[in-house]
Amino acid sequence: MGTGDVGSSGKIRRQLWGGSGTPKIAIVGAGFGGIGLGALLRRSGIDTFTIYDKADHVGGTWWHNQYPGAEVDTVSYVYSYPFKPYAWTRTHARRPELLRYLEETVKEFDLRSNLQLGVAVESAAWNDETHSYSLKLGTGESADCHVLVAATGFLNIPKYLSWPGMENFAGPKFHTARWERQHDLADKTIAVVGTGSTATQVVPELAKIAKKLYLFQRQPGWIIPKDERDYSPEESARFLNPVHYRMERAKWFWATEKRIWKGAPFRPDTPENEMGRQAALAFIDRELSEYPDIRN
Repeated sequence: MGTGDVGSSGKIRRQLWGGSGTPKIAIVGAGFGGIGLGALLRRSGIDTFTIYDKADHVGGTWWHNQYPGAEVDTVSYVYSYPFKPYAWTRTHARRPELLRYLEETVKEFDLRSNLQLGVAVESAAWNDETHSYSLKLGTGESADCHVLVAATGFLNIPKYLSWPGMENFAGPKFHTARWERQHDLADKTIAVVGTGSTATQVVPELAKIAKKLYLFQRQPGWIIPKDERDYSPEESARFLNPVHYRMERAKWFWATEKRIWKGAPFRPDTPENEMGRQAALAFIDRELSEYPDIRN
């Protein structure tokens, strides 16, 4: 039923939630999850929601992570909303393009008035009598809602090193998730700790400007090609075709589901696992042929 329905159900909704007939919804986080939910609510005719974020800009993880080379690890047309095709310029979108996509979504679905940026939600307490949450906001104000959605993600709180002697290091030291742009790193000796997905993006960018670059890892890792590249103008334009967009997403989804369901690529001693292992070893041998100490 829509919010304009009449009858007993409409009367009950208005008694519970006021004249709008829809609950007050608080969404915590203005990243891909929070903005996406806001867009879907708007498409459903519901506007009694507020999206809170402690940052001053939409983007979530993609706003906080401002390190050079930041980009997605999966193909761009999958890292997007099924209801919003977009003419992606690269196989793996970089941070500025992702932020443009989110900003465009905010504008297209008229979410600006629903955003409370720079406002953290510090606590929420449920009230059995009113069947609502009481929210304590970082501004010192309070708010209430009938539905509370945590769209806070899990990559927004960095883990800092606690090595002995770190406090005595006089040079710049910071986490990639809180990149400090004020430092000129050109011709500096730079140490990067960790070889996860962030390192694979930031290290090549730092290597272009550093005097010397150290990369520390606890154990050797498998390396396979990412195969990232720019799309041609024709390829980008095709993603604006909803049918093509859905088909490409569906093919990726079912290929991924098949791998996970079978599980063979991730199980040792299976032919699929061995094929992946050999492919990784061949790539390592080819790319690191001049660096036997790293390859081994």
